[in-house]
Amino acid sequence: MKKIVMKKRILSMVLIMSMIIMLLPDLVFHNKVYAASASDICQPSVFIKQSQGGTCTLASATMIIRRAAILQGDPDWESITEADVRKVAWNDGLSSDFIYKHNGISYRIKRGDLPRFSDENAANKSKLISLLNAHPEGIAIYRNFEPKHAVLLTDYTDGVFYCADPSKSKPEGRMNISNAFSVTTENAKRYWYLVTPKCILNSTAAFHDPDNFKVSFSRTLYYKSSVCCMSGDDVMYMQMCLKYLGYNIDPDGWYGSASASFVKSFQSDYRVSPVDGRCGSITWKAIEKAVNDAKQTGIVTSFNVSKKSPQVENTTIKLTASGGSKYKFYSECAGTRKLIQNVSTKKTCDWKPTKAGTYQLYADIMDSSGNLLASRKITYVITKPEFKATISAQYASPQNAGSTIKLKVKATGGTGTLKYKFYSECNGIRTKLWDYDTNSEYNWHATTVGTHTVYCDVMDSSGKTITCHLSYKIVKGTSFVVDLNANMNSGQYTGTEIKLKANSYNGKGTVKYKYYMEKGGTWTTLKNFSTQEYILWTPTEAGYYNLYVDAKDSNGSTACKRLCFTVESGTPLKIKSLTANPSSPTTDSLSS
Repeated sequence: MKKIVMKKRILSMVLIMSMIIMLLPDLVFHNKVYAASASDICQPSVFIKQSQGGTCTLASATMIIRRAAILQGDPDWESITEADVRKVAWNDGLSSDFIYKHNGISYRIKRGDLPRFSDENAANKSKLISLLNAHPEGIAIYRNFEPKHAVLLTDYTDGVFYCADPSKSKPEGRMNISNAFSVTTENAKRYWYLVTPKCILNSTAAFHDPDNFKVSFSRTLYYKSSVCCMSGDDVMYMQMCLKYLGYNIDPDGWYGSASASFVKSFQSDYRVSPVDGRCGSITWKAIEKAVNDAKQTGIVTSFNVSKKSPQVENTTIKLTASGGSKYKFYSECAGTRKLIQNVSTKKTCDWKPTKAGTYQLYADIMDSSGNLLASRKITYVITKPEFKATISAQYASPQNAGSTIKLKVKATGGTGTLKYKFYSECNGIRTKLWDYDTNSEYNWHATTVGTHTVYCDVMDSSGKTITCHLSYKIVKGTSFVVDLNANMNSGQYTGTEIKLKANSYNGKGTVKYKYYMEKGGTWTTLKNFSTQEYILWTPTEAGYYNLYVDAKDSNGSTACKRLCFTVESGTPLKIKSLTANPSSPTTDSLSS
């Protein structure tokens, strides 16, 4: 009996030891955390394309595991393929939870849901940034409505989400998510992420450090087209070098139009000919020399802007340079050069462009003696504000029929002088209120009961027209109206004192009056709201006047009246004396 019990104990111990041995690789790897750089896990060769239509989620999950394997120090990460992961992860679609084993490490992937429908912009963005901070290997995000698609979200850098798109129609490598097919961080609903093992990114070897990612030059790099771009490790390395030298480039291994523009800037700054945006042997050697010189001297000159191009007119943009003791900032647009800040020790300045155009911004970086170390350049586009307009009413809807409501239009953008045309529509009938004029305000005397749509067409000097509108309800009621009269007829001379008097009807409680006038587009208040029913007005300039009175009763009902008045220049003719011949008195005579 004792022998049987002992055999059972020995057998149990053997089974336990066997399980420990089987789990030992996982335990060892889980306790040992490796660290690779962002450059290592963003090599173009890390990313793959989906094998067929409908496997974008599987390809994205495979890229997560490949990047995690690099971060775990697995030298055989390239053997992780979509076909191999499919064996454990695919069940008529990507499984919501699966485990993939490779070289003794168990990679556990789970699915989650994004809070898109609670707040499309803020909620998704906040959640994804948090996930990427915890998961440097990346997150697979999925748009689950047509056209359905998934991408690998790789990182959030300088306020931009980057991804790798498994679609064969998209370029290879890391790219701005705005270039991906269909899916965005706003419309994604599901995501897949790595639960275990824990991965850590070596933050000291970021995208801008080329030391850990050096490659040999073997071809000329140039921009082909947005459809067919050159890509590869050499592109990534060149971009990292430019980033190290202070250029605002985002390394992604893709030689697009932005890369060509930055290469052009480098060629211009470092006097490399020709300035053509092509990275051939001469430019390549100049880039490497500039990086080596910067490392040896410890001086890296840079020139940055606080806001990305383009911006609208009158936007304040902070310019910042570094790497010297003295700095000079200036701009050039359409052949005109303007000084922004003269030579000084201040490395920052504010630039507020007032005119649209394509600008070349320059920073001359000098040593303490004023000798030029480098002249850095940034191409910056300034645009006109969007041509748009809004219309508002002086008094809130609804108002009684017979009320006068002042309509006011606020427009921005457009070219030259703006003109405004007002019209309304009610019960299917459109009524023109006021034809095109430079006056952006109109006093609308509403008499028709119903829901009105009040429109204003705004036209600029080029003939471009935009429309804004306002819905306004007019209800039946006892009309509150006001009249405005003058004690003299129109056509008086300057310097003549004229009495303007208002009379209101059907007002409730105390009625107050406001008098104002318009002449040549200029508005002037003659007297603000008070209970005084009249004012004395003495015009000092000749011309055509629109005289107004606004009336407001205790219930908030309003009315308005306009009086047109012409004023002449000069002095009125006066009769000094009148005489009669013969002198008075006389006797009338009748003749027969």
